[in-house]
Amino acid sequence: MVEKKMIALSSSYITRGGVEIKKPVAAYEEYGNPAGPVIVLCHGGLSNQHAADVTLADSAPGWWDQLVGPDNVFDTNKFRILSVNALGSMFGTTGPTCINPDTEKLYGKDFPYVTMEDHACFLKQVLGDLGVERVYWAAGLSMGSLTILNLAVLFPEFVGALTLVATAAYMTVGGMAYHNAIINSIKLSPNWNNGDYTGDEVLHAVNAMAQINKVYFTHYSLFEKITEGIHGQLERETAIDKYLRTGSEAYARTHDANSMITCLRACNSHNIAAGYHSLAEAFSRLNMPILVISVDTDGEFPPKYGREIADGINAHYPDMARHAIISSIHGHLGCVLEGEQLKTEMTSFKMKLDS
Repeated sequence: MVEKKMIALSSSYITRGGVEIKKPVAAYEEYGNPAGPVIVLCHGGLSNQHAADVTLADSAPGWWDQLVGPDNVFDTNKFRILSVNALGSMFGTTGPTCINPDTEKLYGKDFPYVTMEDHACFLKQVLGDLGVERVYWAAGLSMGSLTILNLAVLFPEFVGALTLVATAAYMTVGGMAYHNAIINSIKLSPNWNNGDYTGDEVLHAVNAMAQINKVYFTHYSLFEKITEGIHGQLERETAIDKYLRTGSEAYARTHDANSMITCLRACNSHNIAAGYHSLAEAFSRLNMPILVISVDTDGEFPPKYGREIADGINAHYPDMARHAIISSIHGHLGCVLEGEQLKTEMTSFKMKLDS
């Protein structure tokens, strides 16, 4: 059965800033053949490790359900598939909602600043404790794509192939602006109290951000579809308002504000050129088959940023990387919702890996 598993790491994690996180734990899910080559899947920024519900063990769909299963792209007959919750998240891995062993209280606002390099290094430490010596194929979307891209740059010998969906080599300035708008809006809540709050005290702020996310992470053509055939501005307003409100309160109750800020700041830190003389030098470390997939309507990671990665890698290793663009009315969320198009592109890439 698909179930959330927990692993207590064998040693502390030291952040890139030199802060020791003691007794770290990681939440993860595992599918497929435990003796097979390892595929690692990494989730988007405010999501979790539930990539697939391959056995219908519960009613919650995974974010890449259409891609995981027997004889599927991520073939559970052949591969050991691991989906690990990110450092600083609110869904089980050590983060602001966890107990600090030094104080025996929640970390809350005192959880240390972590970067995308930390996400990658922490993931590698988790995988090591799970007995993984090398990853056959790593795939991720949005923040997850940034994690595995950093993983491959930092440890190129550890990763055999990459699929990056909705991605960039560094955090886009538009995305950074929106992330900061989320952070600042939450901090403007009268109950923020410098991060010392109970969940209910900032519920309204997170609820509002959940609704605004539905605007920023989608595309105006989605709203045209929602209101198609509706005449009258009041009726259109009602339809749009219903869309925005649906699920927003439930989202707010499962998304901790400090954890959101931790993950968004980590995304803002993303730049694979950090520590190298240039972006070109970072690209030169990626000597493995790579598929980059962009969404044509993505405002967070417009396709030009995906093309930059593929072109930068191919400048060193001709035809090593391929850039594909899929079409969607869902904007950035096309990286989750366009399963059939993703399957087409990844199936082709998988055939290349198998040949």
